[in-house]
Formats: sequence, C-alpha cells, structure tokens
Amino acid sequence: MSTPSNSRRILDQIPTGNQYEGYLWYSDKDKPAVFQPGKDFTDDFSPTTIPFIVEGWLYDRENQKSYAIRYLDGQYLRTEYDLAATEEAPIEYQAHDLQPITHFKVVEHWSPEEDENCAEMEVLRHAWTAFAGFAHPTKK
Repeated sequence: MSTPSNSRRILDQIPTGNQYEGYLWYSDKDKPAVFQPGKDFTDDFSPTTIPFIVEGWLYDRENQKSYAIRYLDGQYLRTEYDLAATEEAPIEYQAHDLQPITHFKVVEHWSPEEDENCAEMEVLRHAWTAFAGFAHPTKK
C-alpha cells in the first residue's frame, strides 16, 4: 500500500505541453466540457474571470499524473496525484453528462489510522480519490 504523502501535492500551475484527457466544468454550463488528448491545454485560469471552472479533472496518461482543479473562496486549488507511486488499481465507473464518454476510471487511496473505537487498532480511512482517465466499457 502506498503512502499518500508522496502521491499528492498542491501546485501553482498545471504543466502545459502534456496530453491530457478529462473535463472542465464551467460555472455557466449544465454539463462539463470534455477534454480529449491532442487538444492544447494552458493553465491560464484567472480567479476574476467569469465563467470560472467550478471543478475539473485532467489525466496525463503518459506520465500517470492526475490533476484536480477546484475553485474555492475565489482562488483555484490545483492538486497533482502521482498515480505511478500508488499500488491501487483503477476502478471503472459509468459516466454521466460526459458525452460521448461512457466510462471513466479513478484511483482511491485508503490510509491506515489508529481508531480509538477499535481498541487502537488500525482501520482504513479514505485519503483521496484521483481521476485516472477515460475507459471503455468492460466486455462481458
């Protein structure tokens, strides 16, 4: 099991020049804008621009990095997740409002922590969830 301390960090800017897939959900839209690989990305979000990005997830498949974008208290919070540093396997979910995308993947990390209600034994607590790209439906 990996440790979240070396898998997650706050950034000032998301690197440009990489191939990202994911979505950006703008404040004036009912559905997120899907971001496909090959589309140019620049992190030039200004907190004073309307519409602003309420939330976004970008995944750099080549470098196995996931980037979360959140707009909080008039500022953008950008978090990088190094999925190459984790041992967790991605979980596939059905997508809603991401047409033409039908499925996406996430990686969840659970950290062991002592719990006073469990005789001080360690229990797993959710530490973070990161977007791990778009997926194709699993064939049955």
